[in-house]
Amino acid sequence: MSIFYRVSFSISLFTISLIAPAQVPEDLKNRYYEAIDEYIYVNTDSALLHSRQLLEIGQKYSDSLIIAEGYRSIGNCFYYKNDLPNSLHHFEQAEDIYIALGKKDLLGVLYMNYGNIYSDMGQLAKCLTYYQKSESLLSNFSEYESDKALLYYNMAHVFMENNDLVNLEKYINRAREIIFSGEITYLKSGLKNIEADFALRQQKLDLAESLAFEALQDAKKENDVLEQVFAFQNLAAVAVNRNLYDKGIAYQDSALSIAKDYG
Repeated sequence: MSIFYRVSFSISLFTISLIAPAQVPEDLKNRYYEAIDEYIYVNTDSALLHSRQLLEIGQKYSDSLIIAEGYRSIGNCFYYKNDLPNSLHHFEQAEDIYIALGKKDLLGVLYMNYGNIYSDMGQLAKCLTYYQKSESLLSNFSEYESDKALLYYNMAHVFMENNDLVNLEKYINRAREIIFSGEITYLKSGLKNIEADFALRQQKLDLAESLAFEALQDAKKENDVLEQVFAFQNLAAVAVNRNLYDKGIAYQDSALSIAKDYG
């Protein structure tokens, strides 16, 4: 299964207290948050457009926190467009504002996204350093349970790629505890895909196939095209392990078709 990380851009309602001349009206900023959330895993260009508009309204109102959120969201979009230098550039602009505002919670979220980038760059030591910074900061904020789940999910990806099965299982369990107890639906398919990969590495083919099918159905319910891709890849791997090469190619063709549509 190809490596894929999740980024977080949502802002907790518990953290909106700004040091700025004005605040963007609640309904206006929420409109952009919802649009970005809708498109980030479906159509990155649409998410990027809404992210830039979020930055513009932050600048219009001189709302420092929304400006930072705009930069972070733009950075997320460039991450999914595989433009890592542009992603880093926008994250750095957000980081400066978060530090100035003393937003340790949002720095925790941002450092997770830094970790994703450095993993993609092959700098795994730097990646894990940022993940650990993120975990240290987010552990102080009980309202960030979904982001902690996201962090553990991403860390599981790193250990999956490193074939570190001990830490992979540990972080799968940490993520699962939060995701399924808190009903964080958008991460269920992703976690099941990781679990399917873990089962494949243990040659538990029936379990891997079952988890991949569950991940595929969950991803379809959430309209998460990327997890649909990875579910089909896992199903292809199961078929290949059973020497069913035509079936494996068919599953991989399905994955490729969806990936091309995503762009």
